[in-house]
Amino acid sequence: MHRPGTDPASPRVLRVENMSLDCGGTAVVVELDRTPERAWMKSVKRALQADIAMEGAQAKFDGQFLYIVGMEESGHRVQHRVVQALMSAEPDRDPARLKSFPGAALSSSMTA
Repeated sequence: MHRPGTDPASPRVLRVENMSLDCGGTAVVVELDRTPERAWMKSVKRALQADIAMEGAQAKFDGQFLYIVGMEESGHRVQHRVVQALMSAEPDRDPARLKSFPGAALSSSMTA
C-alpha cells in the first residue's frame, strides 16, 4: 500500500551496514525492499557524487542491494552520509526529518 509522502517508485530501505575493509577504507551495504528502478539508481549515484565527503565513492547495485565502496571515512559518519544521499534521492523529502525516512535500520561497524 502506498504511504503518504513516499514515492511508490522508490524502494524502501530495510538496513544499512558499514564494514571496515582489511585493505583500507569502508564499504556500506544498503538492503532495499525491492530492486530499484533505473531512475532511482541514477539519482542515488548523483547524490553521492554531489557530496564532497563521499569523493571517490562508487555505488554498485545488485538486485535489492546497494554496495558503496571507495570511502576513506569509517563508522557512523559514513552511514550518516549514505543515508543523507538516499534521502536526497527521494522526491519531496525534507532532509531535516530523518525519522520520516522509511525504515532504515543502522547497524554498527563490522570488520570484513
